[in-house]
Amino acid sequence: MKSSIKTKYYKNERDFKRGLIESDFFSADEIKDSCKHERAHFKAAIKLGYTPEYGLEIKIENPGSTDSTTYIEGFISLTNEQNLILEDWRKIILAPKQPSVDDYKMLEDIENEARAKRRGRK
Repeated sequence: MKSSIKTKYYKNERDFKRGLIESDFFSADEIKDSCKHERAHFKAAIKLGYTPEYGLEIKIENPGSTDSTTYIEGFISLTNEQNLILEDWRKIILAPKQPSVDDYKMLEDIENEARAKRRGRK
C-alpha cells in the first residue's frame, strides 16, 4: 500500500489554526479543541525552557485511488527534544486537561525507551 506523508510546521497557534482550516478536514469545534489541546503542550514546553513549534502531519494512504484514506494529526515539535529529561516529557505530554490516547501512547513509548536505556547501562 502506497502512502504519502506531508508534514508542516508552524511557529504560532494562529498559523497552526489556519493550517487546520485549510486542510478542510475539521469542523469548527474540532479546530477549537485541537488548538486548545496543542496549546497546553506548547505552553508547558515553553514554561520548561524548550522551543516548541506546532505541526500538522497529513498522511494519505493509496493517494489518487478511489479508496484513499486521509489522516491528519496535530502535534508539538521540540527543536531540542533530544535533550529532554523524562520528567519534562511527562509534564509536556500530560499538560492538556484531557490527554489523548496518542499522548498516553507516546509517554508509554518514551518511558519504555528510558527503562531500556537504563537496563543497557547496568
